[in-house]
Amino acid sequence: MPVELESLNTMFQAAFLKMADGEYALRTQTGSGGASTVVAVSQAGTNNVVQTLIPTAARTSAITATGKVTAPAAGAAIATTASLAIGTWDVEVTTFIGGTTVASLEMDNCRLNIAAAAHATIINPVAGTTGATTLAKFNTRVQLASASTLSVVAIAAATAGSIYSASIVATRVM
Repeated sequence: MPVELESLNTMFQAAFLKMADGEYALRTQTGSGGASTVVAVSQAGTNNVVQTLIPTAARTSAITATGKVTAPAAGAAIATTASLAIGTWDVEVTTFIGGTTVASLEMDNCRLNIAAAAHATIINPVAGTTGATTLAKFNTRVQLASASTLSVVAIAAATAGSIYSASIVATRVM
């Protein structure tokens, strides 16, 4: 009589303990104790996907930084976060350039840096040469291999009379 193979769901069902909606503990064995890791299980097509989550105690709320600089020099920081821990972060950057004089060189003159290395230019349109530019928003997900800061910097020296404002909101997702 042929032996039927068990399905993966049946084989591994005992390895998980439901903690709350969408959260499961993966039963692992370390020495004589049984440590658990919080995981999320979601349906992706016909395959179950298991993704490790940050334990509730280690989750952080959003880390924010804001700043305003009048006529920043090339490379000058407008806003810089505190050091972010290793992991995956969702980042939202908002920039605004105003003041009494705004020149065309202000267009796209802000950049997001990760630990002083260029990550992405922020598209900031210039509507006119006096007054203000349009509010710019930029979203990205970054994977940090080491503790790092995020900064919004001026790429080139700004026009005298311009005022650069920036906001960074970083939320750890893994």
